[in-house]
Amino acid sequence: MFLSFNLSGPYAPRDGTVNTTLNYFDRAFLDSYPAYNLTLGDRTRPLPITLTKFDAKRMGADALVTWQTASEQNSKGFEVQVSTDGKEFRTLGMVQSKTPNSATAQSYSYLDTESGKTGIRYYRLHQIDLDGKESFFAPVAVSFEGKASASTSMVAFPNPFSTTDEVHLSLQSTTSGTGKLLVTDMMGRTIIQRNVELASGLVDVPVSGLNSLKTGLYVIKLTLPSGEVKTLKATKQ
Repeated sequence: MFLSFNLSGPYAPRDGTVNTTLNYFDRAFLDSYPAYNLTLGDRTRPLPITLTKFDAKRMGADALVTWQTASEQNSKGFEVQVSTDGKEFRTLGMVQSKTPNSATAQSYSYLDTESGKTGIRYYRLHQIDLDGKESFFAPVAVSFEGKASASTSMVAFPNPFSTTDEVHLSLQSTTSGTGKLLVTDMMGRTIIQRNVELASGLVDVPVSGLNSLKTGLYVIKLTLPSGEVKTLKATKQ
């Protein structure tokens, strides 16, 4: 186990017990600091990806899988995999790394548009290195039982956010054109207000300029070219 007190490292080793029969690492006591990042590996080759966020949410009949890396080393990309029982996984698609080597935060998303989703679906990442090394990141469950909540029609990631200056909004837009973005605090005071150009289909809207915000809850409202308004809350930690 390696521990870092910031997103970009360096990482220092933390001793523990390795069970080679059941394939797990155990550390009875973790350092009691407010926040830190952990990764696994060996002392000479820690994992090439520092994953800080990984989530999957239902968007109507689809599922939006989102993740963020703090750093990447020699990374080719990510296979998004799905399972209906949490045991047997298959690959839905591949998302290429934005850059093989990076020391800054990178955000990714993938929309699962397969038809006929029912029950619980489990999503995980299969990260592939340029030299063939691979890593798996634990699954997240999404329920397709009943009707989707209206609140899942727009997703913000990462959410909560902390050190990043940018949050991404993912949503489905039925028309293309100019939309209006508004970010307010809980008192209704305007933090950000700007026009954004939207395409039809699944769109990604970056919301930048958030680094100076105080810790707390904020409201993000996006008015689509059709006049439809989508609203959600985002938390700054």
